[in-house]
Amino acid sequence: AIYYIVSTFRGFIGAIRVLFLNAPGALNKDERTRTMIERRKHSAVKIGGEPRRAYFNLAIVLEGNEGKPIKWDVADEAGKLGELVIDGVEATYYPIKDGMSDSIFDFLSDQIEPALEKRGHETGLQIVHWATIDEDQASAYYSMVCAFRNLGNHLGNDELWPTAVITQDTYDAIALELRKLVPALRNESFLPNMEFEVEYNVPVIPEPLGFVRLTRSDNRADPVATMGCAGIIMLAIMAALTFFILLPPWLPAR
Repeated sequence: AIYYIVSTFRGFIGAIRVLFLNAPGALNKDERTRTMIERRKHSAVKIGGEPRRAYFNLAIVLEGNEGKPIKWDVADEAGKLGELVIDGVEATYYPIKDGMSDSIFDFLSDQIEPALEKRGHETGLQIVHWATIDEDQASAYYSMVCAFRNLGNHLGNDELWPTAVITQDTYDAIALELRKLVPALRNESFLPNMEFEVEYNVPVIPEPLGFVRLTRSDNRADPVATMGCAGIIMLAIMAALTFFILLPPWLPAR
């Protein structure tokens, strides 16, 4: 429990800041108050940060603007957090305000994939590499994609690498959803960035003979979900221990 508290202390301080900055909205939910809260949060988020990148299994292009990057502003009336750019398979977030996590790429993938399904695209859109987790593998993958792109240009085939086309309507819908998401992204900016791989293990035979296991690996875990579940489990264990300390179980006399 002490280790968990120490390792997540920055997140605790960030959560207190989020509660404090959002507190006026609990009493007054009108549009003016909401705008005031968002401006306070925007001013409190520090400026700066490094670009963050993720890589899709498909190259994404905008219909009628093939060969050009697709750009969205991550902003609302309170201010601009940064810019989200897709250039083929590479998605990059260029921050103006620091603190953004890689969850924004998951959101972008979830917004694009239904549009591709409606157009009858057979291959699902997935994020295959995260530069913040494994920069070497991400760089090697992007170099391979660039090699295929150059080969396609040489052969006169622009779609040598699998490509998915989004329409202007899809672009506009994503821009609208990003604008709605900005308040939540500001809240997340106060929390520490923890990006990591995860491996799930389920013993087929219970411990201590748990040498037969079912395992599954993900190249990125959702830090809020994983650390949140860890916190819930820790609190449940501490509550059980406290209960037995305060009310020891009855044992029969010898």
